[in-house]
This record gives sequence, structure tokens and C-alpha cells, in this order.
Amino acid sequence: WEMDRQAPECRRCHRRFNFLVRRHHCRRCGQIVCDKCSSNRIRLPVEELIEDPMRVCDTCYR
Repeated sequence: WEMDRQAPECRRCHRRFNFLVRRHHCRRCGQIVCDKCSSNRIRLPVEELIEDPMRVCDTCYR
């Protein structure tokens, strides 16, 4: 799990985070990405008790 302060920009597209471009953690790999690079959600097998799909980065979605 990556700490927010360690990522000044999206790990996928390199957009800098600010009050309009927000940080999101991929629930599969833990990297910090922007909304555009984490628009997909999947059910994770590790989280069997959580029925709602979780946000994942585009790389993990593929």
C-alpha cells in the first residue's frame, strides 16, 4: 500500500495531483493513481466478505 505523500503524481499517466485531480488507491496493487486511470471496478477474491466491486487501476483491470 503506497502512502499518499509518496506519490505527487499518478503512477500511470503522470498527471500531478491537486484539488481537481485526486488520488485513488488501486485495491489490487496498492499504487496511487488518478480517477481516469482507475475508472474500473472488480470483485476481488481476497475480499470475499465485501460484495461491492472495488476500484482498481487500468493495469490491474486488464
